[in-house]
Amino acid sequence: MRFRICRTSVVQLLISVFVLSATTTQAAAPGLAKPLLANHIAPYQDINPELALPQASTPPAAAQGTLENHLHNVPQWLGKLGSARYVQLATQHFDQHENGTDLNTLSTQLQHDYAQRLLAKYVAYKLLARTGLWCDLPLQTGKLAEQSTAVRYLLWLTGDYKSSESFIDDGLQLCQPKLLRASSVKSRLTKTSTTLADPQLHDAVKRFQQRNGIKASGTLDAKTVALLAESPASIAQRIHLNLRRMRSINTPLKGRHIIANIPDFKLVLRDDDNTVLELKTIVGKRSRPTPELNLQMTHVVLNPSWGVPRKLAKFDIIPKVIRDRDYLARKQFSVYSSRGGNEVRIPAESIDWPAMQENFPYYLRQAPGKNNALGQFKFVTPNERAIYLHDTNSRGLFRKNVRAFSSGCLRVQNPDLLAQHVMQNTAYASAGHLRKKLQSGSTRYLRVTEGLPVYIVYWTAWVDADGQLQQRDDIYQKDELQQAKPMLARNDIR
Repeated sequence: MRFRICRTSVVQLLISVFVLSATTTQAAAPGLAKPLLANHIAPYQDINPELALPQASTPPAAAQGTLENHLHNVPQWLGKLGSARYVQLATQHFDQHENGTDLNTLSTQLQHDYAQRLLAKYVAYKLLARTGLWCDLPLQTGKLAEQSTAVRYLLWLTGDYKSSESFIDDGLQLCQPKLLRASSVKSRLTKTSTTLADPQLHDAVKRFQQRNGIKASGTLDAKTVALLAESPASIAQRIHLNLRRMRSINTPLKGRHIIANIPDFKLVLRDDDNTVLELKTIVGKRSRPTPELNLQMTHVVLNPSWGVPRKLAKFDIIPKVIRDRDYLARKQFSVYSSRGGNEVRIPAESIDWPAMQENFPYYLRQAPGKNNALGQFKFVTPNERAIYLHDTNSRGLFRKNVRAFSSGCLRVQNPDLLAQHVMQNTAYASAGHLRKKLQSGSTRYLRVTEGLPVYIVYWTAWVDADGQLQQRDDIYQKDELQQAKPMLARNDIR
C-alpha cells in the first residue's frame, strides 16, 4: 500500500504536535527517547525528494503469521501522514526505547496468531499514545455539532470511522488542555443517551460498541462515552497485560482446537486459524470463577449423570433439601456412600440433613434427564480442578449479555453442534444419528479419537481475524489486580 504525501493543513498541524510531543515526553518520562514520529519528521514533510519513502510491499508467503506481516496493517491515522515504513520505524522504536524490549524475541515467544495480531496492535497504540493526536474531547456537550466532531475524530483514530474528511482538522482544534478531562468524564455524564443523526457516524459508534462488548445501540450512552474517553496509553497497558497472559499458550495453534475466552462469554472451535464454530458460553460467577487452563478433550458423554462436588452439595443442594424434603426426589438425586470400595445407596429420608451442613460424608448423583444440570452433553477434559464443558437445563440464560452464573464449569449453547464437530468422521457427526441416541435416554461415552486441545483463557483484549481490537469487561477484576486499568467497573457480577 502506498500513501500520497502532501502538504495539507492536517499534516502541518500534526508536525507541530509531534515536535511539541517530543519536547514534553523527554521532560515527563526520563529514560525514554523522543517519540518515534517526532524523530522522523523530515520524511513526512516531503521537502527532499531523496527522503521519499519506498512503497510498503506485502511480506512474502514465508512471512505469513509473523509480526511483520501483521504490522503491515497500517493504522489509518498513520497512513494519512504518508508512512510506508511503518514496520521499520515501529521496530526501531521498540528495539531502542521500550526498556530494551526486542520485538523479534517477543514475537518468537508468542507464536500463535492471536498473539501476533495483538502484538502488532500494541505497537499501534503505543505509537498513537506518543504522537499527541489523542486528547480529551468534549464528548458530552450541549452543542451537537461539536460533539459529533469529537466522536468522529476519536472513532477515526480507533479505525471505526473510515472517512477522513475535514473533520480531522476540526478534531485537532478541539484538542485543548482546558477541555473536559478523561478523569472527570463519568461524573459529568448525563443520564440520557444522545442519538447521532448521521448514519455513517451511527454505524461507526455501533462498530465501536460491538468490539467493546457492550450493547450496540449506536447511541452515546454512559458506557460508550467512558470507553471513548480512555487514552491509548491505558489501552496499550491492557494490551500488554493480555500479551503476557497469551504466553500460557506457548505453541502455534495448529489443527483443530478450542479457545474459550472467559470475559467474552464465548468459545470458538478453530482449524488452524480458521473459525469453524462459535458458541455462547456461561462462565463461573465471581465467587466461583472459571480458571484459566490448557486442557485436552478426551470424551463426549451423551445423557450424562451428574456427580455433585461436595462443596456444591454443602452450599447449594443441602440448604434446598432442608427447606424442601421432596427436592431430591423431584430433581432425581440419589445419595451414595462408598464402603470398602463399593457404592452403597443411602435412603434420603434416613439422613439428618441439618446436621449435614458442617460435614457431609456422602455424595449426590443426579440421574440423566430433563432435570439434569449438565443437560444432554458433557465434554470431558480431565484436570485436577474438575472443570469441563457441558449443556444446561437453564438455556434462557444465554439471552443475557453478561453470563457469569455457573460454579466454574463452562456451559455451552447448542452443544449438539459442538458434539457433531468434535465427533467428525464418525456416525455422531450426523444430526439425525445424534438425536436418535439422545432420545434413547441411555448414557453413552464417545471417545474423541485424537484428543482436542481446549484453551480456557482470560483475555480482556485481543485482535480478531479482521484486525479489529476487541475488548471486554474485566469480570473477575484481574486486570486491576495486575495493575492494569479495568475497562469498566462492574457491580452486577456475583
